[in-house]
Amino acid sequence: TFSMVVTSVESSNFVKQCFGALAVTFASENCVRPWISLSIVEQLWTAMIRFENDDASNILERDGLCRGDDVRRTLEAVGVIDVMLLDGLHNKKTKCIRISHDLLCDFGKQYLNTNLLPEISDQEEKKPCFSLWPWKNPPKSTTDGTNREPADAILRFLNRQICYLYDEMIDGSFTTCGHDGHMYYFYPQHLMRGNLMSDAYALLTNRDFIACRLQLLGMEDG
Repeated sequence: TFSMVVTSVESSNFVKQCFGALAVTFASENCVRPWISLSIVEQLWTAMIRFENDDASNILERDGLCRGDDVRRTLEAVGVIDVMLLDGLHNKKTKCIRISHDLLCDFGKQYLNTNLLPEISDQEEKKPCFSLWPWKNPPKSTTDGTNREPADAILRFLNRQICYLYDEMIDGSFTTCGHDGHMYYFYPQHLMRGNLMSDAYALLTNRDFIACRLQLLGMEDG
């Protein structure tokens, strides 16, 4: 199905990787396909494009995949995501995204677990490190006789990338201006799922973060 929309094998595989990243990064035990702010998802996909090597970037550009919104349009054409304007904060509509069906979530997770394994350790600093992910020539198997757990490694890796993007967005200060609330709701979860427990503790004890979270989400959700 992907190859019917994106003709080259390289771009088709990359779009599958982006879809798998959506399935893995934002799912939770309570909801496997939640509505997520489209903004942060497209930032994640843009980062994935930015850290491709030159040859791969040329192929993606040739196929019209230059930014995260290009990936979104492709996935919409394939029919595997839903995009909708939902009620947000301050009486504003927020454009959100989710995977169309639970079985598609399983496909996305399985694709990453089968084809890709990020070589990143628990001690790796939180930084933009998609360049460390072997998008090309991935290992044939995600098991190599060691005790590594690829699914957990991929989960940690992607959540750390989201945390880095949130750090860039915050730029050292918390504010309620220009935010749809998703960052304040999900940021602590991404830190914990990225195994960045000390950062999560620091965030949840930051008075400015707590004040903004309460103001945006209310007492019950905040």
